[in-house]
This record gives sequence, structure tokens and C-alpha cells, in this order.
Amino acid sequence: MSDLDLFEMYRILIDDYNARVASAVIAIADAPPGAVVVNCHAGKDRTGVVIALTLDLAGVPQDLIATDYSDVDAATMLRLLSHVRKRYGGTRQYLLNSGVTTEQLKALTSRLTG
Repeated sequence: MSDLDLFEMYRILIDDYNARVASAVIAIADAPPGAVVVNCHAGKDRTGVVIALTLDLAGVPQDLIATDYSDVDAATMLRLLSHVRKRYGGTRQYLLNSGVTTEQLKALTSRLTG
């Protein structure tokens, strides 16, 4: 599968399945203290998108997020994060619009940044 095809798959996940993305983020935010494991069927595409959004929310530089995600070319993840920024006003607004509460976003950020 080409990186263009992967971007389109990721874009569809973001645009058409936002409630499912939000539910994954909510599960991380609402989890009891300790480690959280995030995984999907193959453990790379949907998982990678959810983790990229959570890292972006926590303030991790997007170039580091993209470099860390080794299953696709970094440019694909950067393009997806750019899509979220342009279409939704950024990860925070995307997640709020998708059903994540402000309190859950704070809990998630706190979990990731200590």
C-alpha cells in the first residue's frame, strides 16, 4: 500500500470515525493510574493515529511524532496532523468536537506529561 493510500485511510478514520477515535482517547484519559496499552487488530494504523493525536495534544513536536511512527513515511503522519489542524483547528478542537470532554483532555495531558 502506498503512503498516499495510507494517508487516505487515515483521513477517513479521522473524518468518518471520529467517535471511535474519541472513544479510544477517552479510554486512555479515564484509565486508572499506571500504564495504558493501546492496540488495534494489527497494532499500527489505528493505534498509530490515536497515539499521534495524544502526543500532539501533549505538545510533542509533530516532526518527532512523525519520525517515531515508523510504519509509514514520516511525511504521511505529518500530512495527517496538518489535515487535522486545517480542517478541525487542531487536535484539541477535533477531540472536543468528537466527544472528548475538557476534563478528559486535561486528564490525558496530565497522564502524558506527569
